[in-house]
Formats: sequence, C-alpha cells, structure tokens
Amino acid sequence: MKQFRRMKQWHILGLLLIAAMILAACPAGSSAPTSPTGGDDTAADTSADTSSEAAAEDSGGSALGDRDPKTLIILYWQAASLPGPYLSGGTKDQDAGAVTLEPLFNVDGDGNFVPKLIKEMPTVENGGIAEDLMSITYNLIEGVKWSDGSDFTANDVVFTWQYCTDPDTGCVSLESFEGITSVEAVDDLTVKISFEQPTPFPYVAFGNAQSPIISEAQFADCVGAAAQTCNEQNTMPLGTGPFHIVDFKVNDV
Repeated sequence: MKQFRRMKQWHILGLLLIAAMILAACPAGSSAPTSPTGGDDTAADTSADTSSEAAAEDSGGSALGDRDPKTLIILYWQAASLPGPYLSGGTKDQDAGAVTLEPLFNVDGDGNFVPKLIKEMPTVENGGIAEDLMSITYNLIEGVKWSDGSDFTANDVVFTWQYCTDPDTGCVSLESFEGITSVEAVDDLTVKISFEQPTPFPYVAFGNAQSPIISEAQFADCVGAAAQTCNEQNTMPLGTGPFHIVDFKVNDV
C-alpha cells in the first residue's frame, strides 16, 4: 500500500511538472496588463526589462541559460517508450505523443468538446450526424499541414482507422473504433464514419489522446505485422500539433 501511495504521489508530481514545462514553453505572446494610471507603471516595467536583460548579458546568456526557448522539456514519473498511443505501454506514451499528434477533437476539463482539426462538432441539428444515428461526418479545417510541410487530408483519417484495426498491427487503441463499419474520405476535407447500429454517442473515434491521426504517407508501409519494425516512424511520428519531434530515445531517463 505504501508503494502504491508513493507511485501515485510521483504520478501527480509528474503531471504537475508537465503542466509547468508546457506553460514555460509557450511563447509570451500576450502583453502585460495596462496600468489604469499610465506613466509610473510603464517606467517600472521598462526598468525591470532593462535589469533582466542586463542580468542575462552578465551571465553570458539568456534568462533561460543555454536552453532553447522553443524546446519543450517534459519531466514525467516514468520515461516514455514511444511518443504515441497505438503501440504504447500506457498513458505516459500517449502524453508524450500528444505534443505533436492530434485527434479531430478533444474534451476539455469541463467536459466540453474542443475541435482541433475540424471546423465544428457534428450534431443532428447541423446535419453532421445522420438522423438514423448510423453515421457521423466531419468537415476538416483547410490548410492544416503535417510537420514535414505536407497536406493533412481525409485520407490520413481513413488510414489511421485502417492501421489500428488491422489485427496484425497490435494496436492497443482498438476500443476507440468499436462498432465502426467504415471510414470514408468523401473528399479531401470530409470524413464519413458509419456504424453497425444506431449510435447516440458517436464521439469516441478520433476524439482523444488514444486515437490521434497519423500520416498515411509516413506509415503506409507500417500496417499489420510491419508496424513493430518501423522504428523511425514509431519514434519520430509526423504531427499537426504545436511541436515536432526531431529526436527520441526509447525509455530515456
């Protein structure tokens, strides 16, 4: 029991450290709050900025030391085996992959749907969900690129389903695709998912860190038994997210 509590404490600490690192990696795009009185605060801010710059120059580098401000550092309770969910050994791998791999939509802390790669959430009211509840159609955002600069299209969504549902792939996220009979690219920006029976809640596949989209062009030769042998693809997957992976060491601590 003591060991379980200790592991839980490390898990919580790891999650807190991840949050801190992500916040630290985000660019400081927002400006400081505007003072209601003006002048004095402006002078104080300028002085503080000057002092910070001087301190950085005196130390021989930036306030971040030798670290690249565009590099995301994740401290976790256990090293990731792979940056992605499909051949993963747990949530640590899903979280590691989530910095670059994205689902069509996500769910925030309040339980609200957040579109990521789609224009809006499909509903019966807007025509995205069939009235008989046998299918759901997603309209993709135009202009989304993979981290190598290639176009993200509906074919990538179809391929992701084919990749994971191939019985020889060994995909651990099969539950995300239960009850689906087909995933069809209606055109480059439209995906239709059909179900084997009426599905009142169709928002499972491609809607969380367990089922993000992977690049068809990159993983085309990695379906079925070949999936386990694709070291470069599995350790450095292309993504549509804010970061891209340039190097990955398996179980590196």
